[in-house]
Amino acid sequence: MRADFIREIETNRPAYVVNINVMSSWVSKVIPGQAGKLIDAIDDWWQPYAAQNYQLAGEIDIPEAGPSQFFWDQKMANRTNTAPATISVYRRKTLTSP
Repeated sequence: MRADFIREIETNRPAYVVNINVMSSWVSKVIPGQAGKLIDAIDDWWQPYAAQNYQLAGEIDIPEAGPSQFFWDQKMANRTNTAPATISVYRRKTLTSP
């Protein structure tokens, strides 16, 4: 599933990518001591790929109790994340002609 995700993003170049930062979202079977390695494979690919191709458009903080908090574009400057889980929305950078 992880390799399929990477291939589909690189091939289709979607306008938006949603990253759900919740451990159970990516790890269907938690193996003691191995969960970090499974997540790292995606992160190692995503960080440089996103920096080159996407910009952060919004964040959703999901606290353990209470409602989720939404931050879009300029409002992200007011964000103080204390939530154990987040959803990040990335927008593809537009290419401009010289």
